[in-house]
Amino acid sequence: MQIIDQFLSNQEFALIANLVTSSKFPWYFQEKCTFNYSKDSYSYFTHVAVNEFQQNSDHAYLFNPVLKKLDINTKSVRRIKCNCYPRTHVIEEQEPHQDYKESHLGAILYLNTNNGFTRLGTKVVESVSNRLLIFDPATIHNSSNCTDSTARFNINFNFSIPYTELLG
Repeated sequence: MQIIDQFLSNQEFALIANLVTSSKFPWYFQEKCTFNYSKDSYSYFTHVAVNEFQQNSDHAYLFNPVLKKLDINTKSVRRIKCNCYPRTHVIEEQEPHQDYKESHLGAILYLNTNNGFTRLGTKVVESVSNRLLIFDPATIHNSSNCTDSTARFNINFNFSIPYTELLG
């Protein structure tokens, strides 16, 4: 696992964050947060820009600065999914899950600072604006919503690259 603060330049980050968190960005309601969900799992909104190596959105170009900075070929992008977790009165965690079963490179770009987080086992990664978390999404992990902002926004990246390849 690696955490990189101030991952993108201010200009690159603002271009992504301002659009994704705006009222002009298309969001799609998801009744439950994970595939293996309980009846108590909370709802959220997603926007899948790339799914199973296929562009799924006219907004896929928006994430090129992340790919460029990570030096990742667009053909290696398995999925790019934007997440919007609306605020609740108490922090609610989604159920622990794997994005895919096989080990691979993944990243989460946090778009706003709030008291939500990503949990990887015993490690908790706080949501900090322009922070990038690089990890293996085949490891058990989960996210939360927040209580101190209108919503928690992040972008989840999954690549067809082995986790160890980028980190050496």
